[in-house]
Amino acid sequence: MTDLKDNIKKWVKYDNELVSLRRRIAEIENKKKRYETSIIKEMDRNNMTDHVINIGDSKIKYDNFRRPEYLSKKGIEEKLGKYLRDESLAKSATEFIYKDRSVVIVPKLKRF
Repeated sequence: MTDLKDNIKKWVKYDNELVSLRRRIAEIENKKKRYETSIIKEMDRNNMTDHVINIGDSKIKYDNFRRPEYLSKKGIEEKLGKYLRDESLAKSATEFIYKDRSVVIVPKLKRF
């Protein structure tokens, strides 16, 4: 039983560390994002979108990242409606997909 107690204490200690680190990471990411937004606006204003900037040990450049739009239930239904040309069929197909998804049970500890 003492092993369990010790393991729980260690788990809580590491969980606390992770919470703290995640907060710090979020703060740093927010600051970085503000600078990135500012830099991009400045590069746009000065027609520097094709420039490469040396920053010592590396380089940065303006880049347009392409990513697919996020999929939502509504989006899937709209795309199926367009593809099938039948809104009713698209709605029922979407419902089927959502209701027929399998659920995976993953054991984990939850702190509350």
